[in-house]
Amino acid sequence: MLVLSRRAGFIIIFRPPYIYGEGNNLYSEAFLFERIQYKLPIPYPGDGNTLVQFIHIDDLVNVFSSTIFNENSIGQVYNLANSEEVSWGQLIKTAISVLEQEVPKVQISTTKMNEIGVVPREFFPFRDNTFLMSTEKLKNSGLYSPKINLKVGILKAYQWYQKQNHLPNYDKMPKVDYVIDSTKVNKI
Repeated sequence: MLVLSRRAGFIIIFRPPYIYGEGNNLYSEAFLFERIQYKLPIPYPGDGNTLVQFIHIDDLVNVFSSTIFNENSIGQVYNLANSEEVSWGQLIKTAISVLEQEVPKVQISTTKMNEIGVVPREFFPFRDNTFLMSTEKLKNSGLYSPKINLKVGILKAYQWYQKQNHLPNYDKMPKVDYVIDSTKVNKI
């Protein structure tokens, strides 16, 4: 397909990791905002050190836009991520910092998840898999490179979120209370 697209000149493949920001229809950062706003504990899988990368929606759009008139991007595959590697612990601490409130963080070990029969996506908005991408090709391409760090992006997302009239959406994470009740509260 890439060979064909290079000849025909119409395909560029973008591979983003976790996309976040204003208008996100997935229950990810909204989960954190709700838990923090209502001073509810935030459960997280494993030891909180799983590393992932994010890309803010504004950075994603800017990368897309920068390829429009760049003929060298046709037929290419780009990993679209901020180069910042973030652990679940850092993500939670960042959201807590932005909302300027303290809430308990509940560590759910793999042993505990197996014992109570849950998987991370039933109580946490992300998979508990390391998800790191090389962004060197994007950086070296002359295209726009993501610039919005996690704290700035979470702040922008929260400012947008506050203007919406969201009601808590707990049914999206059906086992949050069950998981929290099954373990003790640990600080990250």
